This record gives sequence, C-alpha cells and structure tokens, in this order.
Amino acid sequence: MTDSIASALSSALNAPITNLHRLTAGASMESWAFNAGDAALILRRAPGGAETNTGIGGIALSTEAALIETARNNGVTAPEVRHIFAPDSPIGAAYVMARLPGEALPPRLFKMDGMAPVLAALPDRLAQEMAAIHAISLDALPADVPTAGAADLIDSYHTAYAAIGERRPVYELAFRWLRENCPPAYDPPVLVHGDFRMGNLLIDEHGLTAVLDWEIAHLGDPHQDLAYICAPSWRFGRRDKPVGGIGEIAPFINAYESASGRTVDHARFQFWRVLTTLFWGSACMTMLGDWRDGTERSIERAAIGRRISEVEIDLLLLLAGIEALAADRLAPLSIPARATQTGQTSLTEMITALSEWNDSEVTPKASGRDRFQSRIAANLIAQLSREAQMGRDFAFARRDRLKALRLKPDGLCDGLADGSLDWRTPALFNHLRLSVLERLSIDQPTYHGLSAAQHLWIHEKSG
Repeated sequence: MTDSIASALSSALNAPITNLHRLTAGASMESWAFNAGDAALILRRAPGGAETNTGIGGIALSTEAALIETARNNGVTAPEVRHIFAPDSPIGAAYVMARLPGEALPPRLFKMDGMAPVLAALPDRLAQEMAAIHAISLDALPADVPTAGAADLIDSYHTAYAAIGERRPVYELAFRWLRENCPPAYDPPVLVHGDFRMGNLLIDEHGLTAVLDWEIAHLGDPHQDLAYICAPSWRFGRRDKPVGGIGEIAPFINAYESASGRTVDHARFQFWRVLTTLFWGSACMTMLGDWRDGTERSIERAAIGRRISEVEIDLLLLLAGIEALAADRLAPLSIPARATQTGQTSLTEMITALSEWNDSEVTPKASGRDRFQSRIAANLIAQLSREAQMGRDFAFARRDRLKALRLKPDGLCDGLADGSLDWRTPALFNHLRLSVLERLSIDQPTYHGLSAAQHLWIHEKSG
C-alpha cells in the first residue's frame, strides 16, 4: 500500500516522495506524513481510500479540503491545502495539506517542558478561533456543507446507538432528556467546526499553529463548539480543567463573547454539554459498526466499542449535576477476588499468558504504528482479564438489583426512554450509578471519570 500511495503522491505533486509513514493519530481517517521534495506535507485519506458518510454529519474529503481553504482565507489558523484526490484516484478519496510545526496529542503537550504558560493562555486564543469560524459568511462556504441542528444530531446519534443492538439504560435516559430539553434551531445558523477540541489542535511553544480535522463541520448552533471542547472525553485526564484540560468555563465563555459579539445562552450551553458528551459514545458505536461490517477491520475500531461506558459515567455525572440531584453515598464496589486455578489451563490463565507474551515479545520489538497497535492489544487483553474476573459477579449483582426494583432490563430501558420511570428516585439512581461503576471498572478502570464518580458517590473505606 505504501508504494502505491507514494507513486500517486509523486505523480500529483510532481516531486520525489520520501519518508512516507502512517501516523498513529486518527481513529476515523488515515493520516500520513511525508516529504515531497523539500516540502513537509500530510496526506489525509479515507480509511482504505473508500469514502463513506459517517452518519453523524460527515462531509466529503473534497468538501473538507475546500472548507479548510475557506477558513484559512477568513483568518482561521488552518493549514494550506496543496492537492485533492478524487474518490476514483489510485489511492481513493484524500487530500494533501501543509505539515505545520507543533504537537497535537494532549498527553505529550501536558508533559512538555515550558508549555504551562502556553497552555494557560490557550483558552482565550481558542475562543478567538471559534469566533472567527462562526463569523465566516455562509455565502463563502462550499455549497454541500450540510446543516445539522440539535434535533438532527439527536436523531443521528440515536441511529448509531440503535445499530449496535444493545440497549443501555443511561443512554436511554440521556436521549429522552435531550429530546425534552432540545432548544429551537439556531437562527441564522453559523459554520460549526463540530470537532473543535484538544487533539485536533496543533500547538507549539508559541501557541496554536493549526485547527485540524474538519470532517464533521456543518451549519448549526455556535454553542455546540463551545460545549464540545468542554466535554469530559476531551480533558485527557485533567478533569479539573473543564475546557479541554487547560482552562475554566466562565473565562472561556467571556473571551468568546468578547471576540464574537455574541451572548452565550446558559440553557443552550448546558443542553449542548449533554449532547456533545453523548457524541463520543455515538462516534464509538459508529466506528465499532465499521469494524463489524468490514468497512475498517482495524484493532482500534474493535477496541473503541468498549469506550461507550466512559460516556455513560460522564452522562450520569453531568445529568445529576444539572438536576442538582443529591444522593446517599454508596458502599465501595465489591471486586471479586481471583479464584485459585486447578485442572486444565483456565480462561484467566490463557489471558495472562497472552498478556505476558505481548508485553515481553511483541511490544518491545515493535515500532511506530505496530507498537501503537500492540499497546491497544494489551488494553484489550487486560479488558478480557477483568471481564473474566468480574463480569459474572457484576451481572448477577445487576440482576439482583433489578429484581428488587421489580424490573427487567427491557422494562428499565423502556421506562427511562418514555419517562414512566423517574431515574432520580434513590433506588433507581443507585442502580444506575452502580451499573456504570461496574461497567467502567472492567472496560476502562483508569478513565478519569471513574475516579471522579468514586470520589463523589462512594464512601471511603475506613481504616
């Protein structure tokens, strides 16, 4: 594949191609770094070259490229687009853009020497960038940029949710809350980036160098971008800094109002905080669907389906906060102990052997993307181990709690979806809290939302 991509790039750019390699970043699109002569460039390509609509506001790569150029010409810090490949090109749908200096991955940025003052000043700059995006005249945009209001996105996310074939109580609750609290369409709509967050922003020691990843840009409500960067999924462990892990909400909104001349509506902002939190769960479901139907059979897409439980705990924390819901603290979770193994090799022992082999033989010898995927494999193996240890006991605990509530799983989901069950009653809220704690203890025990929920909801163990 690398040779065919290099050949297509060389022909299109009329230059020798060197140092072509796929970057680890990008769960929904391929990103390749390379040099064309003296130019440092990036190829952004649909997975496998086969362009498909994501179902959550996705636009064609050619439209994305044109939109980036429009934004750049209207004062937004965006990279220059050098070439656009049509879907019927030898490498499929793709475009080439300038490779600018800086780092995008927040875990690296947060650890880099000398970056603290840069990150501290960044929220004001990001507010100004959002204001510039929202100010672009609709007449200047490509004609096929779609409109996606709140109601449209709720329907789109629910389609992705329904497609996985598993009902989840907290998602049922969130969808009902969103429909009941959905504001009127924003009029007139503005250009919304749709994925404006840490991870899609290139930053160096001088500050922002590029706003990246415009694939779900659309016409809609500016409150969406403001809320999106505040979603818990995009804080990368720094939960005490709700604006992307780098800042506080009130001064960020003040900076945006000053730069844009718009007044931020608190109720709209709160609504969009819930919807943009839900978005990541929907995106994970969509990418899991891509793996299941063979659109992209990568280990990342298989693994990402287990991240929907992160969103469950974030949604429940957020909704409980909005509703000012107080509740008694729970006893600590009872984590089942590992059983002593006898007889033939057990499931947990086979998982342990696989984990030790991957850690000792695969990861140390891998490099680049192979090393990245080996680490994903290690996470999957660890999930399997926790599932084998705790899954059965947690499932029994959920069954017993539902029995005490005189509910069955479908009855719980039906009641939360149609509002006939009040999730705020102590017994039901306790069941929901325990269920998300149990799921995340298996799926992603290091996720910062789990520790936040444990701090808020669980009694500390006495000495």
